Parts: sequence; structure tokens; C-alpha cells
Amino acid sequence: MAARLILPGVLALCVAVAALAAGCTGPQVPPTGHAAPTEQPVQVPTGEAGPFSEKAFAGEDRVIVRYAPQSDEPTTYHVSYEVPRNSITSQRAKGRLYENIAKTNPITVAIARDPGETVAIDATIRYANGTVVWESSAACGSVVIQER
Repeated sequence: MAARLILPGVLALCVAVAALAAGCTGPQVPPTGHAAPTEQPVQVPTGEAGPFSEKAFAGEDRVIVRYAPQSDEPTTYHVSYEVPRNSITSQRAKGRLYENIAKTNPITVAIARDPGETVAIDATIRYANGTVVWESSAACGSVVIQER
């Protein structure tokens, strides 16, 4: 009876120790003695489900969001998006026409930003007939690695 009570506790302890040893429980910190950059552009995949793949790239002064269809067939889309900042919309497009969009020629939206700022974008992509093919809300900013 005692073994039945102890075994689950020992198993949970082993899993916790393995997670800690693998570094799965906290932020990654560079080893001591290695200089960490204060800010680097980072590519953040934000969506892979459905007919589009969405990726965001954060640079010091802008964020670039790319929406690439999974198809290689060039297609026309209408894109609407809003960039909310401080309770107002700082940038917007409604039904903007993008032609010849394919996996190798994605829809690209560039958004100016202040250094270190996280930028959010709400987007809807439609076929020319108005059918919604992609909707997303994403946020992208810099990843800063600091040595402790």
C-alpha cells in the first residue's frame, strides 16, 4: 500500500528534475562571459493553420508581417487590417487589393515602431468575391536577452 502512494510522488519528482535539467522551466540565459545583444531582429511564426502561413519580423524601427498562401497559384486578395496603439488605431487598410499573391510572393505589411515597442495587428484576408480565407490577431516585438 505504501509503495502505491510513494511511486506516483517519485515519478512526479523525476519528471520535475528532468524538466529543470533540460532548461524547460524558465527563460534561456546565455552562459556567463558571453555578451548578449540588447536587441536583434527576430522571426516569429504566428500561424500555420489553414490556407495561409503568417510570419512577423521585428526590426529596430519596424515590424514586417507576411501572409503567404499555401498555394503556388497566383491569386488576388483583399486585405483589411488595423494596428491598435494606446486605445486608437494608428494604421489601417480596408479592402486593400493585393494581386498575384502566392507562396513565393506573400502579402506584406510594414508597420513603423519605436525601438522596443510591441506592435499588434488585426488582419482579415478575403478572396475577390468577399469570402474570408484568413483572420488573425498577432503581436510582435523584440526579444531582449539579458545576462543575469
